[in-house]
Amino acid sequence: MSFVLLFQLKDEEIIKLAAQRYFVENPGPVDTTKLQTFLTGWLPESNKKTVDLSYWTPKVLEVLQNDITKDRNKVREVKCDVVKFAKDKWHAVFSRFYDAQKIQSPAITWQNVILGLNNKGLEILDEKEDVKSSIFFHEITDVSKGRLI
Repeated sequence: MSFVLLFQLKDEEIIKLAAQRYFVENPGPVDTTKLQTFLTGWLPESNKKTVDLSYWTPKVLEVLQNDITKDRNKVREVKCDVVKFAKDKWHAVFSRFYDAQKIQSPAITWQNVILGLNNKGLEILDEKEDVKSSIFFHEITDVSKGRLI
């Protein structure tokens, strides 16, 4: 199953991800027949139903020709770009989660919450995993640990 199915993406993002995936699997010169076969299997059904394959193929081909250099050494760089895109777009999926009994600030106190730590910062979630607050790393001024009495 493709992660494109799991998350809402704009057409431009789908096109770029398709080009990157095709390039990683086929780092040589672009074969349009291979590209169309790849897109047929890779694109979500919802996208193929709303827009014909003839819409996607030239756009992906354009990205391949203009933005992704045909250099075998670039495959690793393209893979890293895909991971960075995913971490920035869906940072919650890449979070580490920790249980916290109490979080306290001068303005608010939360009991029994979940802390989500990711590349963006810290997210505080309730038991239903709804985000109560997001704190970017540069906003954190002090952290302390103590035992509840």
